[in-house]
Amino acid sequence: MILKLSIAILLEVAYAIITRTWLRSHASGIELELFTTGFRTVNAVVYWLLFKDLIMERRIRTGVIAHPLIVIALLLVFIFPVLIGNYDFPGTEIKVVFALTSIVVAVKEEFLFRGVFQNLLVRRMGLFSAIVLSNIAFTVFHYGALVFALPNIIEVFVMGSIIGIIYFATGSITSAIVIHTMYDVIWSFTPLIMVPWPRIWGNALLIIALGLTITWVINIHNEKYREREIA
Repeated sequence: MILKLSIAILLEVAYAIITRTWLRSHASGIELELFTTGFRTVNAVVYWLLFKDLIMERRIRTGVIAHPLIVIALLLVFIFPVLIGNYDFPGTEIKVVFALTSIVVAVKEEFLFRGVFQNLLVRRMGLFSAIVLSNIAFTVFHYGALVFALPNIIEVFVMGSIIGIIYFATGSITSAIVIHTMYDVIWSFTPLIMVPWPRIWGNALLIIALGLTITWVINIHNEKYREREIA
């Protein structure tokens, strides 16, 4: 496992260095995004080949995602880019390209940060510590991809934590990928309102969504405990 993790970390570091420094000096716009997506695809395939069993080790319970608490939390998550988003890509073509490549972004990042890092950490230190540490790594990874200002740091950490809790509770990496993809796709088509809200209000929505998600997973844990007592 140490060898596999070393390979994954080296690949991710190489991806970040190549796509955020060298590649940006040789390409831009759609061309840059397509080349970057090629690197993402290679990494995602390697992560799947190395860690398929680990990524898929959790028992799938997608029915729990229909709970009102998590439904409301996800609505707040998807409202965030609608109200705050201001990417303002020049033209529909580039918006569509970025929306489509969001699928590969989500697959690669969810395989590595949720399927690998979070699962390994949960085994050793429990859910809370695993969520915190895996999302510190997830946030640091975005250095160079986003402006590393406090509002962006909060957004990435909180959003990663929400997805991580949902993955833990549902056992479904597909659910994590779908949520991540939908979130990024909405961002690609922003701004969706004439005057986007201040970022601080959006972060507040995400923090409320995180609170609802934590309450939801606690309720699931308590229900499982009561079921065991009755049995």
